[in-house]
Amino acid sequence: MIQWFREILPHQKRITLPTLLTLVRIVSIPFLAVAILQSRWAMALLLLFFAAVTDVLDGWLARLWREQTVLGALLDPVADKLLTITSFAASSYMGLVPVWFFGVSCIKEVLLTLSASGWYAVRGGSAIHANWLGKIAMVGQVVLLSWCLLGSWLQVLPTCIELPLLMMVASLMVASLVWYGYQAIARKT
Repeated sequence: MIQWFREILPHQKRITLPTLLTLVRIVSIPFLAVAILQSRWAMALLLLFFAAVTDVLDGWLARLWREQTVLGALLDPVADKLLTITSFAASSYMGLVPVWFFGVSCIKEVLLTLSASGWYAVRGGSAIHANWLGKIAMVGQVVLLSWCLLGSWLQVLPTCIELPLLMMVASLMVASLVWYGYQAIARKT
């Protein structure tokens, strides 16, 4: 894979504003985790909102300005995986989400990463692109985490919503994993 990255044209490795937004999102993730672990709910919500906005903005700006690069395409899913695993690890530690949910999140992200790596190795750099189900699952994860953080901060939100929300988001994550697997298997070289 390193050899493959070396063969990419220099303009595909440049840092554009959308790529910079992705890098800033990656840098903000440890601060989000610390805010959760220190029960600084307002700060955690602000950082999560920032991560969600930059996630939408980087892709939108890259398409709008035609600044889609291979570097950006590689970094964006890495940022998403780091965000979900780190935030759900901290949330699980603090008792905001159950350990089983964190486990489902980890399994999904690890399997997707291994699949993508294998895909790159076998297909010589062609990618499986994000689809609507994966995007909906990501939105669900952000909504769930926002609900948990807001509930911890305000301590007035109804907890009866948490289990159905957890089950819905876990189902979306599993469905997106299955869909990506189907997409990879169904694709022809």
